[in-house]
Amino acid sequence: MNKEFNDFKNQQPKELQEMIEKFNLRSFEDLLGFATLIGIDVNKIFDYADKRSTDELPELDKITFDNDNPMRAVSDNFKEQLFAISGGDEDEDWSDDEEGDGEFDASDMDPFELPEVLLIGDNAKEYHLRIRLEKAPVPIWREVKVPSNITLEALAFVIMDAMGWSNTHLHCFAKKGIEYKNTCCILQDRALTGMFGVRNMTCDSNNVTLGEVLTDPKEKMKFEYDFGDGWMHEVTLKAIGEYSDDNVPGFYIVKGKGMCPPEDCGGVWGYEELLALLAKKRRTKDEREQLNWYGIDNDYDACFFDIEDAQGALDDLWDCR
Repeated sequence: MNKEFNDFKNQQPKELQEMIEKFNLRSFEDLLGFATLIGIDVNKIFDYADKRSTDELPELDKITFDNDNPMRAVSDNFKEQLFAISGGDEDEDWSDDEEGDGEFDASDMDPFELPEVLLIGDNAKEYHLRIRLEKAPVPIWREVKVPSNITLEALAFVIMDAMGWSNTHLHCFAKKGIEYKNTCCILQDRALTGMFGVRNMTCDSNNVTLGEVLTDPKEKMKFEYDFGDGWMHEVTLKAIGEYSDDNVPGFYIVKGKGMCPPEDCGGVWGYEELLALLAKKRRTKDEREQLNWYGIDNDYDACFFDIEDAQGALDDLWDCR
């Protein structure tokens, strides 16, 4: 916790200090992010202060999100999770089992399972996304078109299929301090760190749609695959279109470039080392075995992208809706 924020906290009423500690808020960014999650439109607070030249807070109903604000749905989702897990009693241990024996057991949940619901609601727009693997040693990117009402969890499968990932590692989205994970990962995190651990600003990616998170062209969010290797992707909304009789909803690959790196090769730096070995004219036995282990031979083209194979995977995914 930085000094300025600590001084601010110490100047607040005891109830607010306790809330800051309970929710593990350690900076002004954390505080603003938490305010957003519980439904407060920070911009309204600033506007109120500017117009009236005052530090006093307005009444709560004047600073909450409007119904048509996309963050309203994110906030409602977070509060539903909060009350469902807390059970209305902050002293009661949460349990996911029907008997309520206080033990967390997610053994019957699969964090890699395709979600039951891929799309939420109707009246979707066509979202044109660009997905770029950050810091890759060669350009690796895809452009896809998906309906705006796709859930973030379903979008994760679109990204993994488009990029070529095998879905054998965990993943999450992030935007402006808020993480979006699937239900199983959220429950596992809370079992390990408690309800208000260091990653408490998390929403269920099964309950939030792409259109609620990205609303305007050029907006971005992050997608991370494999928390060990840390494959970080930048997801950008390039354009918003309309569906028609000649343009029906689906999961479509527009174009792309670059081979998907091998799984478990050590992230972008490990992949860079593999490509350096491939470029060597003479390799040791260990180096040849290392390349062979990751399925890299002399014909390997790091810039190649099989668009037909990726589209086939997305067609299969679309059929699962």
